[in-house]
Amino acid sequence: MFEAPKRPPRSRVIRACWLIVYAIGHFVSGGLLFWLPWISNDKSANGPSRRYPMNAAGDFYVLDQCCITCGAPEHEAPDLMSHEEGPGAYAHCYFKRQPETAAEEEQAVMAVVVGCCGAVRYGGRDPRIIARLRGLGKRDACDAQQPDIRQA
Repeated sequence: MFEAPKRPPRSRVIRACWLIVYAIGHFVSGGLLFWLPWISNDKSANGPSRRYPMNAAGDFYVLDQCCITCGAPEHEAPDLMSHEEGPGAYAHCYFKRQPETAAEEEQAVMAVVVGCCGAVRYGGRDPRIIARLRGLGKRDACDAQQPDIRQA
């Protein structure tokens, strides 16, 4: 005789459904922006970030294939950033040069802050810039994480 396969207890099914609904809701309502760099394997938690090849050498950079062409970082730092466009090109922002003055450094910091998907990053170790980014809520945009003084 045919026996029906054993089903998991109803409470487990309900929990699994709620977990799926929660995960989808989190992903769609902002979780996508948090996970975008990790989904594309451009930045792992313990490894180096893959930079877009057209970035100028230096501490500020844009992750490869993570730009969503929002235009906000380029608006904040028009002298430092540009957007690659053209036939057959993947529309992507990048740092065409690194900041040289304090004003340009502030523009680069603000470009990191307004970047909507976490693609614009700081890879340097200047504690002043890291503290500034942390103060603006962009601690995760720094490759060199500094220990939180308040937790010590």
